[in-house]
Amino acid sequence: MGAGVRSTRSTRTALRAPWIGLMTSTMLFTMRSRCAVTLAVAASALTGLTVTGSAALGSPASAAPGSRPVHDLDGDRSDDVVVGAMGRLGLRLSTAGLVRLEATASSFSAESMAIGDFDGDGDDDLAGGDPWATVGGVSGAGEVWVLPGATGGPNTGAVTRIHQDVAGVPDDAERGDHFGAALAAADFDGDGFDDLAIGTPDEGIESRGVRAAGSVTVIPGSASGLVLDDGRLVVQVVTAAPELPEPEDRLGTALAAGDVTGDGVADLAVTAPGDRAEGARESRRGAVFLMPGATARGVTGTTASVVRADDLTRLLAAAGFDGGLAVADVTGDGHAEVVTGTWGRGCGGVFVLRGGGGGIRAASAQYLDQESPGVPGACEIGEFWGAVVAAGDLTGDGHAEVVVGNPSESVGDREAAGAYLVLRGSAAGVSTAGSVMVTQDSTHVSDRVESGDHFAAAVALHDLDGDRRADVVVGAPAERVDGELTGWVAGLLSGPDGRVSATAFTFTGRDLGTSGVPVWGVGKPIG
Repeated sequence: MGAGVRSTRSTRTALRAPWIGLMTSTMLFTMRSRCAVTLAVAASALTGLTVTGSAALGSPASAAPGSRPVHDLDGDRSDDVVVGAMGRLGLRLSTAGLVRLEATASSFSAESMAIGDFDGDGDDDLAGGDPWATVGGVSGAGEVWVLPGATGGPNTGAVTRIHQDVAGVPDDAERGDHFGAALAAADFDGDGFDDLAIGTPDEGIESRGVRAAGSVTVIPGSASGLVLDDGRLVVQVVTAAPELPEPEDRLGTALAAGDVTGDGVADLAVTAPGDRAEGARESRRGAVFLMPGATARGVTGTTASVVRADDLTRLLAAAGFDGGLAVADVTGDGHAEVVTGTWGRGCGGVFVLRGGGGGIRAASAQYLDQESPGVPGACEIGEFWGAVVAAGDLTGDGHAEVVVGNPSESVGDREAAGAYLVLRGSAAGVSTAGSVMVTQDSTHVSDRVESGDHFAAAVALHDLDGDRRADVVVGAPAERVDGELTGWVAGLLSGPDGRVSATAFTFTGRDLGTSGVPVWGVGKPIG
């Protein structure tokens, strides 16, 4: 049985917000091609290139090694891979190899993705967010589509679309809200069914005259699928934040899920990159909210713990929470950490916020960048180190590694070739000892470094070979084949030291019939 959507009543709250700008859940960045890349793979949480899995996967990155596959779309108990591009989906199913899905030209547009079993039938379902969709003539209102999983592969004939004009979904579809800009799937109420969290970063609160405050809609799963009647709208005003929502906070820009509090129920991490500290007039450096899940109650936001970038000035005065987001247990203590990147200032960096029974707090935060001792590479102004982050156990030692993508990394004299970095997890947090940098010239990576490829513009973690260790799926959206801009996606197997041990697969836009599409792996160009 696939993911259904049930609705019997309507709830409305008047929220409005003009479009000013949007950064999606794992990463939206402006590179020379001015394109946003989203890569989603079956097993982690991230946006930018969309690989279903990490930020784009937007799913719990803290699943224990050996547990049921996080992204099993065809019911064979092996993880599957999804890549979205320009109204199409490419699925690498463990049962059928590479499959191309397209119904209509716009059926599968996605700037964000999440995979979860919304109806508990054992086959994971795929949700994709198209925040630019026009709904009832309203441009940029945004929508989310749900493709139910099934034995042998997803049921393309049962796609369901969710937007804020669907009966039962809180609020109304409004111009420039960008509903679906970020997604996360996890069981937030402990009932055995995955729930879907949807970010709407440009939602406004009309009653307060607050534009682009942002919101998150949480829709619970059930035996009959997602239940829109029970959808809950979460805004900053109902959290434990020390001040009310403000214009351009953009709560819901990035979402990630995992058990941060250690109570066995998934929690929801949410960024608001425009948030500013109380009393600050100029600083908009952002905040991360941890909204705990709870048995029977789910995510309400009422007991959220908050860490603001301004709380971390001792670490880096110029940094802000505007990069990627992931959740995984780095320390191995049963409490997942929240990992968030900063790329819009300086040369970029990564914050690791320690998990605990009370949520997250600034006092125990770590900060790393390419000037940190033991981190390969060099800090160069204008790079995107931290724009892409993923977290999962690559080594099998019970500690999640942090993978940081830098699509603008120069390799030798080849500018913007791209690279990703693996930082090891330990009981004390992220360690730089044994850090690994991977480029397209690295051993066992079946390609070569070229200027402008933007390798690692999207990264997601996923167990590709069933060895109970996470592997890396990575995209290079500006890769050229015979001079044609097609993009390139690869699955790289991880060895016990976190290094690449083999290439499991590669494909380009040509393999999925995307001739004429300028960049494979890219959603709609974002200006």
